Amino acid sequence: MPKKITKGKGKAKAEPIRLERVLKRVKHNYLDDELIAFGYALGQKYRSIRAVQSEKKAVVADYAAREKSLESEIDEISGKINAGFEMRGKDCFKMYDFKGGVVYWFLCNEIENAKIDPQTFPDAEAMLEYLLTDEVFNPVMQRPIRDAERQAKLFAEERDPEAKADGDAENQPEVETS
Repeated sequence: MPKKITKGKGKAKAEPIRLERVLKRVKHNYLDDELIAFGYALGQKYRSIRAVQSEKKAVVADYAAREKSLESEIDEISGKINAGFEMRGKDCFKMYDFKGGVVYWFLCNEIENAKIDPQTFPDAEAMLEYLLTDEVFNPVMQRPIRDAERQAKLFAEERDPEAKADGDAENQPEVETS
């Protein structure tokens, strides 16, 4: 748990949890509709490549380039089908749990579609507890926070810059980025 730092002595009070909205690349599992579209596209590409191969006899050099292009498109679509997912940038809430030493990312659209207003919770800790215990919300990613206590102090100082203890930049750790 972060050390409590009191105001008036040149230090800011540490916050146990911080909520930020960020864009984070997370795993996106393809929906059935997307996989069907890829299958249709793959069938179209196979038909196209067969047509190109029959025309190739007349003008081999000209159609060789088109064939390579279609094959690379087939490889790309096949790779997507085989993987079943791709990494996409998605709008996320990033929640720092300094007490637990973990950073969580939740998809914003899931929280917004559920009409959850962060203002309805008494504090960010209550919101995080709700999100982690509700079966609807699963963090799309979570990572440990390096040196959570010092990071909590940094975030507290961001809110109240006058409360920095000694202002010595070399003693201040960098904020973790993910």
